[in-house]
Amino acid sequence: MNNPLDLFAWKVRSERKRQHLTQKQLAERLGMNPRTIIDLETCQSNPKFETVVLVAKELNISVEAAIFPEMVN
Repeated sequence: MNNPLDLFAWKVRSERKRQHLTQKQLAERLGMNPRTIIDLETCQSNPKFETVVLVAKELNISVEAAIFPEMVN
């Protein structure tokens, strides 16, 4: 799992589950289509930076932690 997109997908999925949110609930909070979250978590899309920031903010994780979790203490 060295690809930043894979790391982001893993972090989003694990944090979403830790917060007991479904993909649909997260999408609703963000005003997005649930398919966007599904595609993001399964690496079926290359999210725009804006999407990365919005998702990270909603899940209360830093962008650095979302993309490079191994670099954040």
